[in-house]
Amino acid sequence: MVDSTTANQGLLASATEHLDESVLITDAVLELPGPRIVYVNRAFTRMTGYAPEEVLGKTPRILQGPKTDRAVLDRLRAQLARGVRFEGQTINYRKDGAPFVIRWYIEALRDTDGVIRHFMAVQRDVTEQIRDSRHRRRLETALARSSSLVVMFDDAGALLYCNAACDKLINGGRAGWPRQNTVAKQSARSEPGNVPKQKIWQGVLRPRSRATLNEIRLQLREATSWRGEVELRDGAASPLLLDTVVVPVFDELVPGNGRPDCFVAIAVDITRNRRLEAIAEAHNLADSVGYVFAGIRHELGNPINSIKAAVTLLHENLSSLPAERVDSYLERVLGEIERVEYLLDALRGFSLFQAPELEPIDLGPFLDRFISLIQTDLDRQGVSTSSELAEPVLVVHADPRALHQVLLNLVTNAIDALAGRPNPAISFAARGFGEHVYLAIADNGLGISDEDAVNIFRPFFSTKHHGSGLGLAISRKLVSQMNGTLEVESRVRRGTTFTLGLDRAPKAP
Repeated sequence: MVDSTTANQGLLASATEHLDESVLITDAVLELPGPRIVYVNRAFTRMTGYAPEEVLGKTPRILQGPKTDRAVLDRLRAQLARGVRFEGQTINYRKDGAPFVIRWYIEALRDTDGVIRHFMAVQRDVTEQIRDSRHRRRLETALARSSSLVVMFDDAGALLYCNAACDKLINGGRAGWPRQNTVAKQSARSEPGNVPKQKIWQGVLRPRSRATLNEIRLQLREATSWRGEVELRDGAASPLLLDTVVVPVFDELVPGNGRPDCFVAIAVDITRNRRLEAIAEAHNLADSVGYVFAGIRHELGNPINSIKAAVTLLHENLSSLPAERVDSYLERVLGEIERVEYLLDALRGFSLFQAPELEPIDLGPFLDRFISLIQTDLDRQGVSTSSELAEPVLVVHADPRALHQVLLNLVTNAIDALAGRPNPAISFAARGFGEHVYLAIADNGLGISDEDAVNIFRPFFSTKHHGSGLGLAISRKLVSQMNGTLEVESRVRRGTTFTLGLDRAPKAP
């Protein structure tokens, strides 16, 4: 019941002016042109943009528009006609025409005789709340449908949340969890269910060594992210290998405390990729060694035959040869031995299973040695070569064995692409750009179509009838291990350029 005295009315007005919610009071006439607005507070003006003098005497219908829910308005009228409290949500429009979502309730204000004299609406703009809720549902949907494993855990390692992909792998027998102890599958809009008191580094993701586990714990204690490979395993099944990122999550409501509220691990199954890479390494090693040794047999044969001839001649005629002739033959033998030593040293470039050992490499001399090794085969096939450095000295951080292997793979592909082409040529061009050096290996061969270029680095994809489809896959992996990049540009019947990017190393003093 509302006292109609002036004092009480003033007290009511004073109170509503200090509310954060919009307050709007109308008369009790529901038929058009009513109800008419008799009072609005300051929060109403902030929410709608209308000043009191712009709305007093007018109907609240001025706030409605094309997206206002007619069913909600019909329910509102029916409940007010019965004097029943109304609650609802719809879209209204500000003075400038911008839509916003309003959630409000309306109470009937009665006089001392119980007759409805006014209606009071208390309104709140929930646009941001609805938008946040929509974003949250989208995130939940993305998490539920993601093929990546998403796990949330506290600073003690106890699980707080596990998405459907994680649940599927676990319940598929991969992690050894009983079905009843795992996170129940949830719809995109459901809240996380009850999660077992399982430790993440014991029952879900298992680091591959104690040292890795210690590294992860140290990073998390320092509230920094960690990335690496962990396993999802049980006693019966072979382990899954997961590329995993762990990041701290901070509570925005408790700023500045420096302690994460929880941690989120996102893991991608790379088991199949690693298996394909291992197969690729084995096949590529065999192919590369076979190719190289075909040339090495020729290169080793010449100096060995020369050494044999010189030593035989010395053995049969040593007593009769003048000293200067003996010295000449011995120098020849020593020169051929140095040539053999260089060729044998080059064979060190074919060990693919060792971890890369990065060291400064001067590209100029390195390219000269590499080209001299393959020159005989290129000459036999009529392929010309050229090399150019944009700077006198370009030094990169690389593993000489891996770099040798990558260049050999790229040249092998270029030679195949040049078969039957007029004036076949391969060029090497290096340039520095900031902290990186880029080496372009270009040919004027058949080129690669845009469709094939998309898949060119996939294991077992090849545009050649006799190709294994492994050379470029392993080359990109080797370059990645050297913290580099390998990209391709090609035009059909115009040629192909592979660009190798490596970190620049300081020049020797």
